[in-house]
Amino acid sequence: MNHTFTNRISLALLLFLIITLPTYADAPPPNNPSDLSKKEFRRQQRTERRRLRKIKRQQRRIKRIKRFLNSRRGQRFLGRFFRDLFSCKIIPASFTRDDFWLAAECSFWRLLATALLFGILVGLSLLTGTMGFGLLGIVAILMGGMLAFLSFFTFLIGIFL
Repeated sequence: MNHTFTNRISLALLLFLIITLPTYADAPPPNNPSDLSKKEFRRQQRTERRRLRKIKRQQRRIKRIKRFLNSRRGQRFLGRFFRDLFSCKIIPASFTRDDFWLAAECSFWRLLATALLFGILVGLSLLTGTMGFGLLGIVAILMGGMLAFLSFFTFLIGIFL
């Protein structure tokens, strides 16, 4: 068998389709209103109305948040939030609840950024592993593991500071 790049990609795509298609085949068929009894039909309508109300509520909430963030107060809040986000105090003169919260929040954002980087590295390693560059994939996994390890300890230091 000729192991070219296109063969490997098509094989990976075929495996992906073989794995994912049975999940769609197992989905239950949609309920037809003509097949349901009156009680079941009313129950289904009630759940549909409830779902639509929930969606409308979420949309109203999003609109309200957008209006707030576009207002002057919202802009001031965002400025203060992003200014305080990256100003991490290592050892403040006196510990207050805000200092603990700020340290934990800073380390949380660092952990999140490292987790994102780790996810990208794992994806790259899987991609390069399927292309045949196994050594590069192993290096990417090791680097991501080291970063995740360091970020976890940074998070612990931030919590218990």
